[in-house]
Amino acid sequence: MDDFSISEDTIVTTSQTARTLRRADVVFLLDCTGTMKTILRAITSAITEVVEVYSNSKVQIRLGLVEYRDLNEQADANINRMHFHSFQGKTNFTRDIEEYTNVLQNLKAQGGGPPPESTYDALAYACKEGDWDEKADKILVLFSDAIPYRFGEIVENICALCGVLQEKKIDQLHFVIDRGNDKVL
Repeated sequence: MDDFSISEDTIVTTSQTARTLRRADVVFLLDCTGTMKTILRAITSAITEVVEVYSNSKVQIRLGLVEYRDLNEQADANINRMHFHSFQGKTNFTRDIEEYTNVLQNLKAQGGGPPPESTYDALAYACKEGDWDEKADKILVLFSDAIPYRFGEIVENICALCGVLQEKKIDQLHFVIDRGNDKVL
């Protein structure tokens, strides 16, 4: 698990170490609606393990985190419906594994209505709002347990989302979903 499929185009040489590194910005998007309550801890634990692997790799990783809930549901002042977390220095990305895992471990599954979820909007939001490194590979990893709304508020539909993904030059898109529900696929 040394390669991470990060392209050769993202190789840079650092003057400090005089060695070659590959770079990637990785954003984990988590459905934090109430239906995720029983599995959110397992997901955050798995992400923590993956982040540790990243930190020990030959790839220079910056991590981002988006928590999302239904935009179609009535807003609750105490719950973030769409939130790209900020880290030290007011950036959406961090290399600080401890800072990242602390934020990750404090997520709560609450709010939202019945399926579907604002999945397309969450992906578009991550693309548009993130302060991405243009020279790094851009990777999105989404976790959800429900089908997406066919029409969104940030992007009109899946075709508009594809345009946003292409415009932002997202290199990899990974979905971790409930395989027990055929409608999710």
